[in-house]
Amino acid sequence: MFTRDYYVIFERANQQAFWWNHLINKDFAHVFCVYAHEDKTVIINMGTRYAAINVVDQPMSSFLCDMVKADVTAILKYKGRQAYHYFPAYRWGWNCVGMTKAVLNIKGLQITPRQLYNKLKPKSVIIHEDLNG
Repeated sequence: MFTRDYYVIFERANQQAFWWNHLINKDFAHVFCVYAHEDKTVIINMGTRYAAINVVDQPMSSFLCDMVKADVTAILKYKGRQAYHYFPAYRWGWNCVGMTKAVLNIKGLQITPRQLYNKLKPKSVIIHEDLNG
């Protein structure tokens, strides 16, 4: 099975008020993943109103530096196995955690970004971590 190095980025809560904000940790409000493709960065992200795959004309190292400057909670480097799902977001839940789990081919009952962070951390390389934001 094909593997790839993914960078899983966990973001803090922003000022938007959603009904589920009281259920999640303020340091782990959103998660998405990126990977390098040649000299570009591929971003796989699912927000509250969209699902997107963007290719940014920026090297991965520069992109990760920008994320650290943007005050993200954590960046983990995870070696993910290529997933072969017809519609991965639906299979794992229609949220950022479900999309990230589908891309990384992770199984389990994680439904919040914090739960996903706790599952990935032992098997990942910590690139950046700031839990006292």
